[in-house]
Amino acid sequence: MSEVGRYRKVFTRIWRHPGFKQLPRAARELTFYLLTGPQANRIGLFNFSVATAAEDLGITAESVRNGLVNVSTVFGWQYDAKARVFYIPSWWRWNEPQNPNIVTGSLKDLSEVAPCALIDAFAKNTEWLPEKLLEPFLKSLTQSIHVHYPTQEQDRELDRDRKLEQAPRAENARSSRAGKKGDALSRLVPQAMDLAGPSADINVKVDALLSLVNKNGNDYRRQDAIDAFIQAGVLL
Repeated sequence: MSEVGRYRKVFTRIWRHPGFKQLPRAARELTFYLLTGPQANRIGLFNFSVATAAEDLGITAESVRNGLVNVSTVFGWQYDAKARVFYIPSWWRWNEPQNPNIVTGSLKDLSEVAPCALIDAFAKNTEWLPEKLLEPFLKSLTQSIHVHYPTQEQDRELDRDRKLEQAPRAENARSSRAGKKGDALSRLVPQAMDLAGPSADINVKVDALLSLVNKNGNDYRRQDAIDAFIQAGVLL
């Protein structure tokens, strides 16, 4: 990043912001740290380490976490604690790029941001960008996201491929369990027929088979028993 890129704008009107005036002193300092500190970048979406902030500000990590909650509530900023990414949605309002080249250069910072949902929020938030900058913004954004992050469609394709790969194994496992289950029932078919008697109809024989297999706490269904008789060739 150039030295020019390290400068940040801070508007004096922030001191008149009702919410800012109510913040504790540590949270106010954290506000300026988020806007101008060494972890911030040119797009208002950046990796954020609580431990680094605590060291830079000379406060505890717990104070930083509490401050993040307060500051985010007051200004509508967002923090993804799991990805450790901070986002200032109003960034372009106060840091409007002067030309398309600055837009393109600034979006290179996106390559350093950890993948998270805040990137989607950033991509959709063009409210404060002038119309003349929308096209270069979207073009640069598309290039950055395709290079550094899988698209949602690619994520869906990967999930689908994994499911398709796992499906045969799952089906084989189900078939194996069903086969063992059927074999166990089929072996008891002759005993069920003897129990029901030679003149009994098939419903009685099915009931006899179920009574044999479920007496030990099993939970075979009637259809399981019918399938076992078919497998044994009794109902063919």
